[in-house]
Order: sequence, then structure tokens, then C-alpha cells
Amino acid sequence: MSVLTDGMAASPTIPSHIPPELVIDFNICSDPKMKVDVFQRLDELRSSAPPIAYTPHNGGHWMIFDEQSIKTALTSPDQFTTAHLNGYIEAAIGAPFIPLGLEPPQHAPWRNVMIKYLGPVNIKKLEEAVRLRAEELISAVADKGRCDFVDEVAVPMPITIFMELMGLPLEWFPEFRALAVRILDPSGLYDPSQADARAQANGRVMA
Repeated sequence: MSVLTDGMAASPTIPSHIPPELVIDFNICSDPKMKVDVFQRLDELRSSAPPIAYTPHNGGHWMIFDEQSIKTALTSPDQFTTAHLNGYIEAAIGAPFIPLGLEPPQHAPWRNVMIKYLGPVNIKKLEEAVRLRAEELISAVADKGRCDFVDEVAVPMPITIFMELMGLPLEWFPEFRALAVRILDPSGLYDPSQADARAQANGRVMA
């Protein structure tokens, strides 16, 4: 069995030292609302759950909802780790969740590469190019009087910008979009039977 299916098949148990008032019944790997609207579902949890809550699902783990505690966790790798839950994510998408799934110091080289392209200073430099891309996409549909906004504007906008950042030719857009959907589509994201297809898509992106 995969890491994911082992975690989901296990009967959730709550350690005796955890106060009952901190326990929430939330399974990030199978919650149906997470597959519909991730942000809305997490906002619901943040509004109803304790600032720091424990869920017994997927081997048991803590969830943090208040800003200061999140900052503390993100800047204290000697006390907090993402390794436990990342095993389930890796099983779902078929590849390591880089760089968020790496612990210091392993994540530093990846983070440094991303900062080179995606740090605030460099992102600011992209503003004019991003505006031009938005104008190109909107102009292409403006005369029609109607469009499928998702397919014709919202989807190509971020993907083509990312491709240009990575030095990929834009004629690869149809394939790259299909790969992105295969890897990140929330429909069946936590279905172990789809892990091989997602792994193949990840391998193609990394090639």
C-alpha cells in the first residue's frame, strides 16, 4: 500500500495527552470541500477551529491557524517539521513537494534559485511584461463580445508568464497546460490510482 492509502486506512486515534477541545475532525487528504474550493474550506476551518488544532487523520498532525503562530512555526525548523504530511502529498502527486517539502538546510539551494526569479525586486521588473500579456489576451477576445474567460484569459495568463520565466517556448503551451492540470487538478488529487499518471507528468515537467 502507498503512504497515502496507509494513512487513510488507519483508524484515527487521539493521543491521551491532547486536550479534547483542541481536536478537529478534518482530513486534508479526503475532505470533499477541499476539492471544491480550497481557500473557502480553510477559511471555514480558521473561523471555527482553535488557533492551534489537532486532527487524528493521516497519522495525526497539528494545524495552525493564527498568523503569529504560523510565523513562529515557519521560522523554527528545529521545533517544527513538514516531513510527516509531505509523505502523503508526495504519494498523491507522485513527486517530492519541492521546495516546501524540504527541511533546512536541504531546501536552501532550491529557495535561492526561486528567489533569483521570484523575489520582490525581480517580480516588480515583470510588471510591464505582465500588463502587456494581459492586454494581448484581452484584445484577442474583445472583438468577439464574449469569451470563455477561464480558458482564453485566466488559464493562459499565469502559465505563459511562468513558461517565459523558465525559458520555455510558448508553442509548448498546450502540452505544458495539460501537464499542469494532470499534476494539480483537485479532482482525484488524493486518489492513489492516479499517482502513476501524476508522477509521469511530473517527470515530463522536470525533464
